[in-house]
Amino acid sequence: IGLGHIALKRGDTVSVSTRIDNQSRFIRKKGIAGRAAVTKFLSSIEEPNSESGFTESLLSHIPKAITVLFLVTDGLEETENWAHLFKRLRGICNDVRVILVQSESEEFPSYVGDIRLVDIESDDGVEVTMTNRSIRQYIEAKEIHEGKLIAVAKKYGIQIIHGHVNAGVMTLMTKKMRQFGGLE
Repeated sequence: IGLGHIALKRGDTVSVSTRIDNQSRFIRKKGIAGRAAVTKFLSSIEEPNSESGFTESLLSHIPKAITVLFLVTDGLEETENWAHLFKRLRGICNDVRVILVQSESEEFPSYVGDIRLVDIESDDGVEVTMTNRSIRQYIEAKEIHEGKLIAVAKKYGIQIIHGHVNAGVMTLMTKKMRQFGGLE
């Protein structure tokens, strides 16, 4: 919502598209008068539960005639999928920025014992035993994955910005976005 409000206040056009349950939703507004509609649209977005991955379905949902493209994702799909997407995005938009947003439990799991983890996007589940060792392995694997994702993004001139859920919107908007040149 914050990014949309900043752009609308500057008189820019904001386009937002999403796909949930195989249904596409889209809105495009220009200028400050579009703030309420964009806020309502973004506030109505539900958690995804799609069988297809983010990188697989994204291209068909990118609005036409865009200057800057912000992708908000957890970034946890296979690196090869990201590489394919980033390569294709170069022909659509020259300024692509990926905001990685992960919950605290995705960043640093604190589960203990035998549990069932369920992917909210696909509803697939797996039984695991969480120990300090398995948590360390998860964090190491996640760091390796993010390193590969950052390398692939850099190859295609795409910025990756980490937006932690617990840090809040203001931290993302003021510190992180300015740090990466996302706001002037």
